[in-house]
Amino acid sequence: AADVLVASDGPRLVPERPTIFLGSRGTATFKLSINARDGGHHSGNWGGLLANPGIVLTHALATMVDRRGRIGFGADDNASGVAALLEVAEALAVAPPRRSVLVCAFAAEEDGLVGSRAFCDDPPVPVERMAAMINMDMVGRGDAREVIVLGVDQNPELEDVLDDARKLVKTGVKKVVTGRGQELFRRSDHFPFHEKGVPALFFFEGLPISDNEDYHTWRDTPDKVDDEKVANTARLVYATAWLLANADERPPSPER
Repeated sequence: AADVLVASDGPRLVPERPTIFLGSRGTATFKLSINARDGGHHSGNWGGLLANPGIVLTHALATMVDRRGRIGFGADDNASGVAALLEVAEALAVAPPRRSVLVCAFAAEEDGLVGSRAFCDDPPVPVERMAAMINMDMVGRGDAREVIVLGVDQNPELEDVLDDARKLVKTGVKKVVTGRGQELFRRSDHFPFHEKGVPALFFFEGLPISDNEDYHTWRDTPDKVDDEKVANTARLVYATAWLLANADERPPSPER
């Protein structure tokens, strides 16, 4: 067997440069074990509920590359949100608030909020005990000093929390836009929580969404994500979460 396979010219990690793949001596095998509850099987993504995790997992990995060899990075939608999530989680671990915080990354949002709905239908703690939900979906493009926050119309009391969060730490965010983009409110993973009566905020990069010409295309690559924008949003989310998790009272249920 060859040490390096050089005949194939696809898929490419970068369109303008061929990618060389290791041959059989560069492969690795592993064993996957799953402890599933009766009546359903968990995927590797916390919150997802799948009928057959082995088959669906394989399908998900296969569809990262299409028949033309293009890789769907999803850098802004929504690797940017996941990166911010990890930063917020690390900060909360260093300076934890009084309340506990669940850090979740949901699967199959594009297929109808599947993972977050499964989580809400069978949560690890009663929904009534959840003080709030904060969602970050697409936070890597646009003005690094601006963040769109949806959910204030449904939870007016949370606007004061956002104002206090900007004063708590230096976030780099100079403008928080609320009251716009309601057409997007039902389209991301906070919405099943809202339906269950949990106050929810949705942090987003900018409006209108059509300004991002790479949205839902193969052009959504890492080089176009603004690290400063992601970091600024993460700081604001951390401050917001910290305040909510230290408050004496749970915010009122959302207006629906």
